[in-house]
Amino acid sequence: MNRNLVVGLAIALLLHGAAALALAHAKGRSDRGNVSEVEVDVDEPDKPPPPPPPPPPPPPPPPEPEKVEPEPEPEPGPPLEPEIPAPEPEKPAPPKPAPEPEKPAAPPPAPVDFGDISDHTFASDSDWEITNVPDNPDGQSGVVVVGAENAPPPETPPPPPPPAPVAVRTPQGSGGEGTGGSGTGTGRAPVFRPATDVSRPPEVADEVRASYPEEARREGIQGAVRLLVLIRKDGTVYRVRVLEDPGYGLGEAARQALERFRFRPALGPDGEPVDYQIYYTYRFVLDS
Repeated sequence: MNRNLVVGLAIALLLHGAAALALAHAKGRSDRGNVSEVEVDVDEPDKPPPPPPPPPPPPPPPPEPEKVEPEPEPEPGPPLEPEIPAPEPEKPAPPKPAPEPEKPAAPPPAPVDFGDISDHTFASDSDWEITNVPDNPDGQSGVVVVGAENAPPPETPPPPPPPAPVAVRTPQGSGGEGTGGSGTGTGRAPVFRPATDVSRPPEVADEVRASYPEEARREGIQGAVRLLVLIRKDGTVYRVRVLEDPGYGLGEAARQALERFRFRPALGPDGEPVDYQIYYTYRFVLDS
């Protein structure tokens, strides 16, 4: 490319020089009177083509990818326990049927009175005396129990017709005193079905002496307490009810004593133990 440029410039200079000489020669001739025009074609050299644009710079090398360290594998956890299925909801219990109304209980058979008692036998409606005596030297209580020798025999009522068995229940949750009371709780007391026909009346196995109430002793009160005693077929006292009471604590003292009595139970026609109920009179007498 530079060479062509130099050659072009040299040719241009030669042509310009030739033209200048021709003009000078023509001028001299004109000065002599003859002038002629000479046309000279001058070929101008072609302009060199513009240089090509510089090549684009090479693209920068791609950045190296960053090294990514692999994440540490998580430690294995404890083995998963199998899922326990949720318990099915309990079905509602069917409504309880309405309780049937209790049938009115038939009145229990009337207690039967028996004859007098001895040291080992027991008869209903017998007279017992509580005699207040001074304390004896061996430290025993000053209250003793003696049988009334001259007590009139009770009248024996005619036996009532045998009724249907009746369940005698105590209220739920009620408690009793002594061996004849019911225990606390929500259970029901055992059924008491007094017999109407016995081959042997109950007999005293273990008697308990009552204490003379201090209030009655202080006021000089004495008298007899009449009670209704229900005896189970195992010989324990089921219930004691005071029928006649002179007051001043005499009835309560007699009731508590009877509740702790133990009996040999009454026997039925075939010799089997049966429930039974009797009257009993407890007499309190002060020393004169």
